[in-house]
Amino acid sequence: APHPAGAPASAAPGGSELVTLSRVGRVGAERMAKSWAEIPQFTLYTDVCASELLRIHARGKEAGTPASVTVLLAGLLARALRDFPRLNASWEGNGTVRTYGAVNVGVAVDGPEGLVVPVLRDCGTKGFAELARDLAALAEKAKARTLSSEDLAGGTVTLSNLGMFGIKRFRAIVNPPQTAILAAGAVERRPVETGEGEIAFLPYLEISITADHRAVDGAYAARFLARYKELIEDPQFALF
Repeated sequence: APHPAGAPASAAPGGSELVTLSRVGRVGAERMAKSWAEIPQFTLYTDVCASELLRIHARGKEAGTPASVTVLLAGLLARALRDFPRLNASWEGNGTVRTYGAVNVGVAVDGPEGLVVPVLRDCGTKGFAELARDLAALAEKAKARTLSSEDLAGGTVTLSNLGMFGIKRFRAIVNPPQTAILAAGAVERRPVETGEGEIAFLPYLEISITADHRAVDGAYAARFLARYKELIEDPQFALF
């Protein structure tokens, strides 16, 4: 039978272990609890064809300037946000939102002590190769536990990609005081009817956005997501 509430941990069958979170883990736990309790957040999902994204990824590897899918998504995210400033912003309270000119994308990275979110800076002004170098440096720091407070500060929007773990769909939690977080799932091949009435197997992934409803409404976030989808499916539009 289950042990009574409030019973000492040693009373649990097989014993137990008390795990103390790292400083970063404790801060993250507090921020997520605050986000979930105080922010009225909603999530929108869309499916995106990743053919062009994977083509750019392969081309970069061949040229010796590899850029991961996460890097490509971060760069295109910055371009998609140009016309949607309230999603690259901070909620200030009292009905005010502070929007930012630079897009600093916090990228969720799995480190030795759990999830950390270092910041890729000025994603709207850098090419994919430069962003790839920046993220590689941050990932190395995360692995070595040498991320500085500056590496973790100043994010204006967050991107979380769990596709490398085989996760197809998930809902991320807004990272306050930011107003939005993007989530990307695994790329998988799906049967799609072509214009000629035939079936082709094409790579798709699911993208979601979770946003602070105080800063934006569903229609605003939906228009942004449609733009982001357009850029992922045809990145040449990001040049304009």
